[in-house]
Amino acid sequence: MRSGPLSRRLSDGVRAGLVALVVACGSSRPAPPPPIVARAEVAGTSDAPAPWVEENTSAERVAAVRANYEKTWTILSQRTGKKPALPALRVYSTRERFLADLQDTGFSPDDVASFRRVGGAPRPMHGTLWVPPDMKLSGVCHELTHSFIEALCGDAYQRAKWLDEGFATWFERAECGAVGFAPGDPVKLADMQTDEQWSALRVANPSRVYGSAAAVVARLVARFGEAQVLQLLTALRDQDLEVGLRQVLGIDLAGVQALADEPPPPWIEAGVEAGRARAIVEDYQRTWSYLVGLAGRPVHAPQLVVYRTRERFVADMRAVGFSDSFLAMFERSSAPRPLLVAAWTAWMPPDAEPSAVCELLAQGFFDVLSGDASRRVRWLDAGFARWVAKRECPASSEARDARGVDASAAITVERIVTRFGEKKLVELIAALHDEELEPAMRKVLGVDLAGVQLDAGEAPGLFRVGP
Repeated sequence: MRSGPLSRRLSDGVRAGLVALVVACGSSRPAPPPPIVARAEVAGTSDAPAPWVEENTSAERVAAVRANYEKTWTILSQRTGKKPALPALRVYSTRERFLADLQDTGFSPDDVASFRRVGGAPRPMHGTLWVPPDMKLSGVCHELTHSFIEALCGDAYQRAKWLDEGFATWFERAECGAVGFAPGDPVKLADMQTDEQWSALRVANPSRVYGSAAAVVARLVARFGEAQVLQLLTALRDQDLEVGLRQVLGIDLAGVQALADEPPPPWIEAGVEAGRARAIVEDYQRTWSYLVGLAGRPVHAPQLVVYRTRERFVADMRAVGFSDSFLAMFERSSAPRPLLVAAWTAWMPPDAEPSAVCELLAQGFFDVLSGDASRRVRWLDAGFARWVAKRECPASSEARDARGVDASAAITVERIVTRFGEKKLVELIAALHDEELEPAMRKVLGVDLAGVQLDAGEAPGLFRVGP
């Protein structure tokens, strides 16, 4: 999708900051070992083939595609010690020509129809890496990573698809600038192990299954180190997955699943003050644990990113793809809510109060349950976020209370909880995914909007629908 500051987040300096944070927090978990190669900008290889380029493709896109190709090849050839055959590059300006070429190359009509319906592109096959016009630049890194996975384990990846696709997606996000993981209900490892299972899930909900697999690999890398994950891939050439997991990582598939249910490790910019980082991480862990308990089911936690400088924060949001008009709202303060589509990430800029992470998580949780209902019911979205922050981060949220920020909405939500209970509040938020506010309230709470207004004793304007 992009390159730039975020693609260097896992640099040695950042890793040092994370290790310092783990030590400061007194974690008993061992710190991640150093990477095989420092995560810094890496010079490309001159061996990359000159791409075939369809007419009307911009020179800038071709250059960016080739840069990510060379970067990925250089990093992974050093880390894996493998040098698979360099696939030819084909860069397209139309999806029609891309699909026609797949068919001419020998892909079945069903495969071509799947790529037409779902989007995306195949892993390198028949000596070719295809780059259709809708592929994000980071996707080049993802697809080329598959060549190295096959060099390590042969065709054994077909029996461990979550590891195959999860490592490719993790590498894409760690080195080439993609951010965050899929929100919502994570896919269980046992349901995305075979090639057939993966293909069905990819058609049904691609962002969910790719994000689920990448989140698992991110946790494996944080716990055992990237070198061990690569060794696991190598072991699969001669062993089945369970045996390879026990021999290389000392863990079985059930243990990996338990690890997968944990929140992802934070990304912390080098130089963040240890006390601030600790407070934010503790607020994050406590709040998300509470929210998942409310949901009564596993929900992917947003990636936590803590910044030292506002310039880096703004640059990262611009790199994600936010427009300048959108960024103008966050130039001086605050941060956007975790976004289900653009980046499932809780951004914490340097001037944000630690309690802001509680509100960001509550906003993301609201969206996971209700879709885009926050746009229709602003008071419930804002009130829920403030109510969660007051409950889970009471000391650090006092400043906002003193300014009256969303305080009235939070009071109303608290009164709803007092009358109907927390579970009914969550049930109401979830019902907004498919229904408007009034029918959802009657269905879940047995009262209409007027009844809640009367009960809350607040002015009707508090419940205005819309912006």
